[in-house]
Amino acid sequence: MNLIPPRAIGVLVDLMAKHKLNGSTLLLWLGLLVLAGVGQYVFRFGWRTAIWGGAAKLEKTLRSRLFKHFMDMDAIFYQKHRTGDLMAHATNDLNAIQNVAGAGILTLFDSIITGGTTIVAMAILSTGGSP
Repeated sequence: MNLIPPRAIGVLVDLMAKHKLNGSTLLLWLGLLVLAGVGQYVFRFGWRTAIWGGAAKLEKTLRSRLFKHFMDMDAIFYQKHRTGDLMAHATNDLNAIQNVAGAGILTLFDSIITGGTTIVAMAILSTGGSP
């Protein structure tokens, strides 16, 4: 979906340069641009909801496990370790894990998919394939 707008704009500019752009062709390409924008929104919403939802679920599971672990520890453990340090680790470390599981995974896969589709599109268009 990210590749459609630049391609559509390129086709429109080429048609304008050749003085072959008419109203129906313009409406067709503008409609394609609008559909691409809506499609991008829908796919990104689903993609991000799935990833961020999974990251939040992971954080919740880890918090529950950590709380259970803290509850199972004996008094000697709490005499050796300061409660504030334990809470800071629980808060900061779990937030860092949630950020990696959310933003890190999102960025990784978004980069791979965008880069891969761009390379494939460039290879197809450079060999004379149709748009």
